[in-house]
Amino acid sequence: VQMAFGDAVMPNGRIESSLIDEGVQRDFGGQPWWEISDSTLNYHQHDLSCFTPDGFHYYLPAFLLHSLRVKDDFRAWIVFSFAACSSGHARKQQRERLAPFTSTQRRAVLAFFYCMERWGEMNENEVLEAAGALGSS
Repeated sequence: VQMAFGDAVMPNGRIESSLIDEGVQRDFGGQPWWEISDSTLNYHQHDLSCFTPDGFHYYLPAFLLHSLRVKDDFRAWIVFSFAACSSGHARKQQRERLAPFTSTQRRAVLAFFYCMERWGEMNENEVLEAAGALGSS
């Protein structure tokens, strides 16, 4: 994950697409993803799916690596961010969110999901759903 996202470009402007929590902009904006604290990631774990496409792309590795260090429902929010979208508008948003990912980054995220399945944190259907999202965007 670190190597795949090492050259990701920090987003300019808003990183969250909703105005629900201005703290996201304060706590993430202008911060390199590898310097985001565990307490900040825990606090904002439910906000990841609301990030703009650039914000999601840039800060996802922080969430992935953090989730490998904690044992709680933190991973569920990452899985939710890749869940299949049934409405046309939601599918369009998901494609936009995943568009910036390179093939190397997609493989790194998929490897994360396979690790979660192996550890019993995800089931096969969730992994296939995430793989489909990563492959179809």
